[in-house]
Amino acid sequence: IAEHAIRTQVVFAFDALREKVIGRIIEVHQQSMHSKSLDYENVLRISARASEIIKSDIEATMSELRELLATGVMMLSELSAIFNNLVRFQLHHWILWLGNLLECQSSIYHPLRVHMLPVSEVSAMGETEKACGEFYLNSNLNSTSATHLSESRSKILVKMTPLYPIDPSFMLCLACIARDMERTTLDTNLSIAAAQDPDLLKEFDSVQCGLLTAYVDMASEEVSAIMRNDLIFIHSSEAPTQVSSYMETVLIKLFQIRRLIKGCARSENENGSDNERQNKSLSNLNLNVGKYERHEARRNSGFGHIQMDIERIFEKRIETFRQITFDTETIVQAILRIILKNMIECIRVLTLSRYGFQQIQVDVCCIRSIASILVDDASIPSTLVDQTLQTAKERCTDVETLPTSEIEFICRPLKDKVIA
Repeated sequence: IAEHAIRTQVVFAFDALREKVIGRIIEVHQQSMHSKSLDYENVLRISARASEIIKSDIEATMSELRELLATGVMMLSELSAIFNNLVRFQLHHWILWLGNLLECQSSIYHPLRVHMLPVSEVSAMGETEKACGEFYLNSNLNSTSATHLSESRSKILVKMTPLYPIDPSFMLCLACIARDMERTTLDTNLSIAAAQDPDLLKEFDSVQCGLLTAYVDMASEEVSAIMRNDLIFIHSSEAPTQVSSYMETVLIKLFQIRRLIKGCARSENENGSDNERQNKSLSNLNLNVGKYERHEARRNSGFGHIQMDIERIFEKRIETFRQITFDTETIVQAILRIILKNMIECIRVLTLSRYGFQQIQVDVCCIRSIASILVDDASIPSTLVDQTLQTAKERCTDVETLPTSEIEFICRPLKDKVIA
């Protein structure tokens, strides 16, 4: 009877801890949604406070269990090793559950989520699900969103009502919490479980990757939506005199995202300072239209289309979607690539006039000139800009390109403004 009571109390203690942590995540969601301007200082403040509270929760739980186990060992000394292993197992299970709890916030259809609904709201479900009131939104653990999960994590489901709405700042807060909890695992009572399973810390890396991927998806969709709404009306009747307003908004958003991620990542391996990038870009506003102009000449020749198709076959493959890490370069590169790919797909359904094409030419060349400030490796954005220009040309009924000097003159005011 005493052994059963101790086992039950250990399980109840960790169940209570899970409920507390769920409450902490709900608080993080509310704070991220109610903040008017969530800069990196606010993100770090919210995530650090949540991490500290979760850390104190686990320490309080472990303190209570020590007293319980001490009493149990006094009565049943021969079960001392069994009780210790029970606590270690529960601690290990809780760490994996915490990783799943953080990651499943990225989608209400995440395969690790069990959505708790009242029985009255599940009339369309099977009898077994109605009886327990649990609705598995997505029980297919072989889906693409769960391919990175380890076998141990894939078996641990999270029972929590989805939080709505979710935005990029909430995903970034959760990613910071996952990073903090990885450090906490080494410094506190959680190190017991980490010593038992050396691969446990890798799970938090996987959680960060999933949350940052969700952040990139949401942030790029926000920026792309601004672009799509204006791009469909780009039927200019006059020659362009300035960069489009939507492109100005997109570029400002990209710089805000870069500043936010750089502050949160606190990377010590940033390659060069912002001033170095700005000076380099200002001293040489290289719009790099040479490759596009070569395409222009080849297109006008008899074998233009054939030669360009052959070039595309042997061109280096661009990975638009790749693994995301907590690094400024990786995240900004990913968002910039997705935005340009979205722009290409938007242009594919347009029919452009001469001035509409020239306006797109100015807009994307402005992105190319500023890409060297946003990211260290501007080769991939530059390639996507070439593809965007080529797609715009194919959708234009009266192609007439602007000279490089004129594009540079039009882009210069916005570039100075964005850098300032």
